[in-house]
Amino acid sequence: MAKEDRIFVKNGRRHYRPRYSTTEAKLGGVVLLGLSTLSAWIVWKGQHPDPTLTAAPPALNRRATADADRGPLPKDLAPPGWQEGGVAVFDPSNLYEKIDGREGYYKSFGFQKMWFLALTQGADRSLDLELYDLGSAANALGACAGELPEKAQPEAKDGGLFLQDRNALYLTRGKLYLRAIGSDESPEVQAALQAVAKGLSAVPGEALPWSYGLFLGLGIGPGQVSYQPQDAFSFGFAKDVHVGLASDGETELFVSPQADENTAKALVDSYLAGFGQYGEKVPGAGGGSWIQDRYLAKVSTATVRRRFVVGVKGAADVATGQKWLEQLMKAVDGLPTNLPLPSAAPEAAEKRPEESYE
Repeated sequence: MAKEDRIFVKNGRRHYRPRYSTTEAKLGGVVLLGLSTLSAWIVWKGQHPDPTLTAAPPALNRRATADADRGPLPKDLAPPGWQEGGVAVFDPSNLYEKIDGREGYYKSFGFQKMWFLALTQGADRSLDLELYDLGSAANALGACAGELPEKAQPEAKDGGLFLQDRNALYLTRGKLYLRAIGSDESPEVQAALQAVAKGLSAVPGEALPWSYGLFLGLGIGPGQVSYQPQDAFSFGFAKDVHVGLASDGETELFVSPQADENTAKALVDSYLAGFGQYGEKVPGAGGGSWIQDRYLAKVSTATVRRRFVVGVKGAADVATGQKWLEQLMKAVDGLPTNLPLPSAAPEAAEKRPEESYE
């Protein structure tokens, strides 16, 4: 800045120029007025928010109707003091409108259709119900197990899993999986969740898949049993894998039925090669092949039992893993010889005809 533009001299606070610039004063006033106006607008908008910000997404507003297909949702599901909104129905072509970012998870479990129903009590309390048709009991149980809270202990009853935890309900009935989330953990929401579970008990269940009987017989709780229809253990070849988490919380026992023993043997080679990418072979009892992870020091293996691939992943050492493997093979020997093969993988499954739930 030029010396003649200075207002004050270097020493002391005496005016260097005889007067202030009127242009500077005017510009300062305009800036001050603009800031004051902006502040007033922010305060006003905070007191008068746009109602569309808290409205349901357009897709739900458009799809939720009082006369929509309820599918397997029982009528009058809302408990006393609660009101039902309209039912919204989604299929594989538009599921992303409801759960964008999670649709791939449900489609990996053979997703067919989802019914969404919102229950409300007053203006501040709500309960959102999502009921999924996943095509089979194994798929429903697998999707449910993957969303249960950590260390949850669900009950196995009425042909499915049941867990009420804090403000949430997880429940399977045959091929159906219900996920209900409340707005809070109040007694009112807890009672509503119980009422919804009771209402869904009218939907016919199915016997639990054979894998539950197998793993429960080994002392593994129902909440530690899961089903991975594809990409088990991040292996692209690993499909239709039933997994049980042992009591140590780390060792995984797995079983995968195959068409015949030769197919099972070929898959065992793939599992051992997959484990070998991250480790090296270590001696095992009876000449068995065990792979020790070079980073975690855990051991894993796979072998053939009848027409099943059976294995252990992540055991603390070979002795512990061998113990679990022997128990697992003995349990597999008790499975029926006519155990059905898995259906087509979810990605290849065709959309089924519409079903009537009346």
